[in-house]
Amino acid sequence: MKKNNKLYCTGCNKVINHTPKLSAVMSGSMVCTKCSKMNGFCTLIKIGDELFEKHSADIRWVEFEDGIGKKMHEKVQIGYSLMMSPFNDSFTWMTTSVTEIIEENNNYVHFKTENSEYKLYNNQSFM
Repeated sequence: MKKNNKLYCTGCNKVINHTPKLSAVMSGSMVCTKCSKMNGFCTLIKIGDELFEKHSADIRWVEFEDGIGKKMHEKVQIGYSLMMSPFNDSFTWMTTSVTEIIEENNNYVHFKTENSEYKLYNNQSFM
């Protein structure tokens, strides 16, 4: 485990210290030291749906060609779809293609897809 355990907490709505606990780490999460909420290393929130919250250990942006996944990327681009690990048939979540990138920095992407709007917190960059 990396020594800086700061993640974005969806319960506290800020970057805060987290602690590893076996059940959390096994699912790609850590536990907030303030509110005890499990937060993923990568957290996806859908705007307008307060019940939607997906967590995974890693993410990739998938480039498609003729409806078939062509290549995986680490950076968002218009036309790519977000895939949350694991990267097999049992992936956590996959979005439709990105149509607009509203805001982006090292650990955060606010984007729109063909049918939804999301905020992605890539907590790996905090660590």
